Amino acid sequence: MFCTVLNYICLRILGVGPYEGDDNACPRARKWILDHGSATHIPSWGKTWLSILGLFDWSGTNPMPPEFWMLPSFMPMLPAKMWCYTRMVYMPMSYLYGKRFVGPVTPLIMQLREELFNEPFDQIKWKKVRHSCALEDVYYPHPLIQDLMWDSLYIITEPLLTRWPFNKLIRERALQVTMNHIHYEDENSRYITIGCVEKVLCMLACWVEDPNGICFKKHLARIPDYLWIAEDGLKMQVFGSQLWDCCFAVQALVASDLSLSEIGFALKNGHFYIKESQVKDNPSGDFKTMYRHVSKGSWTFSDQDHGWQTSDCTAEALKCCLMLSTMNPEIVGQKIDSSLLYHSVNLLLSYQSENGGLSSWEPAGAQAWLELLNPTEVFADIVIEYEYVECTSSAIQALVLFKKLHPEHKTVEIDDFIVKASKFLEDNQYPNGSWYGNWGICFIYGTWLGIGGLIAAGIHTTQGTIQFNSDFMGDDDAHFYRTDVEGSNATTPCSKTFDKFTTRKWRFSSTGNYGSFYEELHVTLSNA
Repeated sequence: MFCTVLNYICLRILGVGPYEGDDNACPRARKWILDHGSATHIPSWGKTWLSILGLFDWSGTNPMPPEFWMLPSFMPMLPAKMWCYTRMVYMPMSYLYGKRFVGPVTPLIMQLREELFNEPFDQIKWKKVRHSCALEDVYYPHPLIQDLMWDSLYIITEPLLTRWPFNKLIRERALQVTMNHIHYEDENSRYITIGCVEKVLCMLACWVEDPNGICFKKHLARIPDYLWIAEDGLKMQVFGSQLWDCCFAVQALVASDLSLSEIGFALKNGHFYIKESQVKDNPSGDFKTMYRHVSKGSWTFSDQDHGWQTSDCTAEALKCCLMLSTMNPEIVGQKIDSSLLYHSVNLLLSYQSENGGLSSWEPAGAQAWLELLNPTEVFADIVIEYEYVECTSSAIQALVLFKKLHPEHKTVEIDDFIVKASKFLEDNQYPNGSWYGNWGICFIYGTWLGIGGLIAAGIHTTQGTIQFNSDFMGDDDAHFYRTDVEGSNATTPCSKTFDKFTTRKWRFSSTGNYGSFYEELHVTLSNA
């Protein structure tokens, strides 16, 4: 329902008639919407967008009070405890909700009001549809305690905060506090913001505050960062992955059989981009009161402007800088300053939780019960930050190599980190020997990183965890599709594919004389 309604509206805004579209797109979409309860059954995020467009009434949405951003630090539901993406979605949403902003009601909006509902728009009982959601969209059903909380806010709190004197004493101040947070996030991400969903919401909030303001104009200038044209049209992506892609491209080139004369130019350019993309400062001002973590020394998923540090991107970029620092600077460029690497290491160390794992964007640690308050219906596990196998593995690999090349910085802390992180990887291995990958699809990806982290930590194939993993990788049901690689088979088991990487120069050998892959790599590069 969520995507069908929004895409139907977009087609109509772009000029497609109600009975037009390729393969009768609009008529078929409208029939599906009406057959499944109409747009009143769109999930909560959709209710917000429809309210903004004038296709829903704000009284039909659950409360998103901007006063949330004024809660004192002792409250269990403090914004600082939320996962950054969820926090950044509800920040502008709560501002727009507090303003009860509705766009111009044009003739097209009037037509859509007739097309999207099973009853006349002005006869819909909005209070009764607040909890309505199409079954096809319910991935996370709201627990009863959450619905009781929304009902309490709806019946008691909102009527008070929207009437004098509380609308002047509290609501207006809350709206200003919320807008200050939005401006802070905009400025520290150079108006890219953390992602595409948050970008358009923050941009709209800035427009609502001042349609002719400089903040809205700065937002407009960064829209192209998200757009790209493919063979089937214009698309918007979550955000760029330039740094992430560059790191793996550099590592692949270093691990190849190609000579430096062949790949030196590419390595030098990649090295330059990685060095230039490092975040050199923390967020501005008193960033902790704005719910932000340190970012100095980090790398983002895309580029320096984005400003949002991530643990695995930092680890992979750190690995690249360390590997390239062992090579001829006339070929790959000058190595990065050691002090910048120290900041990266300090950042990675700060991400580790008590269980040994690493989170992605900000340190984890909020109470798990907060997930009961997940206000979405279409996502699960989005309220708080979690630890991930991929982030933990990347950090282990980076810190093992860093310790080898820079034994002068925090060796004891790094040793403790690796022991705890390795235990986390072992504890999170599935019974069949695999690991689950959260940031890729899915078990092969997670297993590749899980086993890589343990090998880097010095745990070899003769030990239980990796030996157990080889059973999963050698399972006859674990297959790759046919490739163009010479000698490949249509159903080659994963283990045989891994075997190809154990004998070539530049590749890791889990039973090599030097132990882990990165120790071998350092020796190989030093002797090249």
